[in-house]
Amino acid sequence: MKKILVFILLLFTISLVQLQEVNAFFRLDETTKVTEYVEGVRHTKIVGTIDMDGLVTNQVINYIGANPTTFSDINIVVADDYDAHGWGMSGLPIIIDKVNEKYPNFTVIGGVNGDFYDINDTGQPLSLHVRDYEVIQRGYGGARNAVGFKENGEVVYGVPAFDGYELLVYNDEGQLKKRVPINRINQSPANESEVSVFFDDYLGEIPALYNKVVMSAFESHLNRNQTGYFGKGNLSIITTDQVDIEEHQFIIVGHEFNNDNLIDENDYAVVQLGLGGAWDDVRYAVGCDAQPLVINGEANLSLNAGASWDFPAPRTAVGIKADGTVFFVVVDGRNKPEGMDGVKLRELGEIMAYFDAE
Repeated sequence: MKKILVFILLLFTISLVQLQEVNAFFRLDETTKVTEYVEGVRHTKIVGTIDMDGLVTNQVINYIGANPTTFSDINIVVADDYDAHGWGMSGLPIIIDKVNEKYPNFTVIGGVNGDFYDINDTGQPLSLHVRDYEVIQRGYGGARNAVGFKENGEVVYGVPAFDGYELLVYNDEGQLKKRVPINRINQSPANESEVSVFFDDYLGEIPALYNKVVMSAFESHLNRNQTGYFGKGNLSIITTDQVDIEEHQFIIVGHEFNNDNLIDENDYAVVQLGLGGAWDDVRYAVGCDAQPLVINGEANLSLNAGASWDFPAPRTAVGIKADGTVFFVVVDGRNKPEGMDGVKLRELGEIMAYFDAE
């Protein structure tokens, strides 16, 4: 049975600032430290104190990590409570249940909380959110940083890049079968090699000249930010006849498209504006801070913006080690009676450096 490491990274909402050099003293004193390994995944829990420039606080720190480049059975995924009707706001246990349902052959080893989201209304995350190559959310409020994970264990970080429309075809088990570039939206193919997609806001007829794969859409609209088309649906019919597109349909069109039976009756397909550049082939992604906590193995002591950056709070972060290990740190907070004071962002950076983040 394959193993799956679930993660949803906590995002800090910040703006870019001018950085200044800062020197600081930091020490982590461990009262207790317990480490265990589960299927190649390391979990360490530290109870103790940290001393940051003479200010001593009580902390409970949890670390979970593994190297997906050397342990091929380890997967790092993004999970959510999203469906065709919109975003839900669920706790981690419910999200883990959804992961178990989606990936019945995998075992969930652990998980952490994720991206800041619209807690008062829609529940949607603020930044990029990619699940199984599907761009569930492109982000809003300007270009925001994200961290992405590829199938081979490679990690990318920064502002995501997009590069044209694409068609994703999934089998009935939700496994990606094929990715196909889409050349035109609501326009006929210009030559025999091009593939076009028509959405239900197209008012004309699609002539008999082309092969047509008509999809019954359970999602079909301008995407969540009104910046591009998005469609998701199941096969309805395959035809070469002239057709009028109906409501809740999208039609994939080409001279030779689907001659190889790329899409069959058990599949579903997604049409979306796909990721490009360094972000090409990212399978999972989630929003993160624009200021790194660690730079070249040293804590970034110039952090001076973000979510309550200079106040103790519960924190979650992702780190990457030189050998490719990906790890997550959770610092408990807002519970002084139980020795959980929480940390400021600069203290979190020191903790990440303590665990050898690059």
